Amino acid sequence: MTNGLAVVVAVIIIVVVLVGLISTLQSSSAYDQIGRGGTEPSPSRGGGAAPAPRAASEPHDARQQEIREILTARSERLVRQGKEPLDIEAEIKGLSDGHGLSPPGAEAQEQHDPQLLAEARALIAARNERRLRAGLEALDVEEELARTLSALRAGGSTPGDHG
Repeated sequence: MTNGLAVVVAVIIIVVVLVGLISTLQSSSAYDQIGRGGTEPSPSRGGGAAPAPRAASEPHDARQQEIREILTARSERLVRQGKEPLDIEAEIKGLSDGHGLSPPGAEAQEQHDPQLLAEARALIAARNERRLRAGLEALDVEEELARTLSALRAGGSTPGDHG
């Protein structure tokens, strides 16, 4: 009787060890997942379809929505403390009057002459061509234009300059 029990226990242990080894070899390491977007599902891992590409104004709209949510939460907190609530629309207007709520690059383009804008666009187009030849994704022209113009305004080198 004790021999039969020992055999059953040994078989169960061997099966469990084999199943553990097989599952370990088939699954990817947790370290391989670091930097790949966290817990968002991706098509490569069987997590659904890839997200649709964003429109150019979508990040700006999302930013405005986040600012509105932050101001609403701040106003609610002030009310809970017994203070006057914020005028959210006035706060947003105050932010947009000079603190960057306009779309990226809008004010930068107004401050530069058309020849500089054309030259910067040509630079970005050439950079995109090099990236495409190298198999990389093309950069968003308007975002890069805003980044390039702000770097020029700050007196630094333009993004993508090497040296």
